Amino acid sequence: MRTIDILVPVYNRAEHLPELLRSCLRQSHKASRIIMVDDASTEPEVAELLSHHADRFDEIRVVSHEENRGVCATQQTALEHSTADFVAFLDCDDFLPTNALERVHEHLSTGVDYLFSDRIEIEPNGSERLVRYGGQPHLIGDGSVRDHLLDNMVASHLKVLDRRRLMDVGGFTDSVDGIQDWDIALRISEIGALEYIPEPLYFHRVHPGQLSQIQNQRMIRDTNRVRRRTLCRRFGPRFERDSMSILGVEPADRISLFHLAESAARFDAAVGVDSERRPVFIPLGVDDQRTNLERFDLDYVLIHHHVEYRSTELLNLWRSPRRPTLCFLTSDDMEENSTSRFRWLNSYFDEVFMFGRTNWLAIDDFIHNELKLIDCVGKAGQRAI
Repeated sequence: MRTIDILVPVYNRAEHLPELLRSCLRQSHKASRIIMVDDASTEPEVAELLSHHADRFDEIRVVSHEENRGVCATQQTALEHSTADFVAFLDCDDFLPTNALERVHEHLSTGVDYLFSDRIEIEPNGSERLVRYGGQPHLIGDGSVRDHLLDNMVASHLKVLDRRRLMDVGGFTDSVDGIQDWDIALRISEIGALEYIPEPLYFHRVHPGQLSQIQNQRMIRDTNRVRRRTLCRRFGPRFERDSMSILGVEPADRISLFHLAESAARFDAAVGVDSERRPVFIPLGVDDQRTNLERFDLDYVLIHHHVEYRSTELLNLWRSPRRPTLCFLTSDDMEENSTSRFRWLNSYFDEVFMFGRTNWLAIDDFIHNELKLIDCVGKAGQRAI
């Protein structure tokens, strides 16, 4: 019989810990151990609750950090104290239905490395809402979990992972707090098998309040950085460019290409530049046109902010036999929906050409380290190229 440990990173939330612990202890399929890692909680009740339960129940193991180290380090500590075949992750303010581990165990096989389920979200007023497939139920049956993960963290609660496989991909030591679960799911999807259990096996509490602007910027930046790393790993090291060249045409031709891309945007098309510096129109969003990329030796693809590109279209560009440098072009008339699309999908781009000051700071705040931001406007507002 395959064994399962429950791993819980703990930081405060003392009022929810009793229900969490009861749900773990009452599982119809017993966990081998319930490993609680206290990340230097500031609420004194937390240490008292954990110590009390550890004294009463042999399966509860409590580990404490002397100083707050963040969720990644806390999950890594829990992982290093586990010896089970599989590990199930539970947030410290959530809880499980009594049959959660039993249903998971029924799905375990030698070929499964990562299982995940639906969840029930509990609003502050006590109302409940079913969330299927990580909040993306329209994707069920349309493609693979592996591809869906590039744009959405569909493999969320309840998450149960093969412990050795998780260690093989490095655990949480190189992850980013806040999106560590997405990063792990992406890494495991490259070497292992994921399985979706279409049942709500997790109760997740929704807390009032929203992320601050700074937190939101950091999350989007980190998400795009993680996604770009995944794209580079999946499609080969030739896509990892330490020093990408700026659009390889003469300055005057860059201006012409910019206006050409503006014109192409009226037809929802991007502009490609082939190896002989000739422009090529690339319709986006039309399935039977995507194979046209294979007919051209493209060095660059310029996508104007007016073009209604989608992640699937950008992914097709990444998958093309000879992937061109992907450039995003902006001008003074950027709309909010254009900025929002760019923020969430900028991991696909190599360079951003700023031909206007509108939304400059908004875009700059969300740029990740692997993306080049090229200022095409001088200090006096004149185009510099």
